[in-house]
Amino acid sequence: MKFVVLILLLPLYVFAKGTHLNDLLMSNYQSEFPRDGEYKNFLNVCSPKSCFNIVSVYYVTSTMKGMRRLAVFNSNNTLLGFYSGLDESPVKAVENILYFPKSEYGDKVEFILAQPPKTIWLDGQVYNFEKVDSLQRQIAQ
Repeated sequence: MKFVVLILLLPLYVFAKGTHLNDLLMSNYQSEFPRDGEYKNFLNVCSPKSCFNIVSVYYVTSTMKGMRRLAVFNSNNTLLGFYSGLDESPVKAVENILYFPKSEYGDKVEFILAQPPKTIWLDGQVYNFEKVDSLQRQIAQ
């Protein structure tokens, strides 16, 4: 019976953990992660060397421009940094790969090291990882 209860509570725990990350971003990085954004969480994206929790957000700026960002946290939920200006949002995560809409010019981000990739290539565009400095990490925790 305890096993059944644990299985039933696991989705609630994962939802709560993702919601916590969203709230953390909206509270500490309001201009980059506004409250009215559309958030999607990809938890436990694990490479052989590390696990990451990733939050994707889409929102419309005051100049009516659509903006997409990915926030990358380590397994302790310490914010590591962002990828900004993406053309598409991720659609799913399988093990250590974050998948985006199909494109012959790059449609996935593979997490294989202990840190997120410095650059990613999606749909023919290159995006750089913007590290968060240690002071900002302390504010976010």
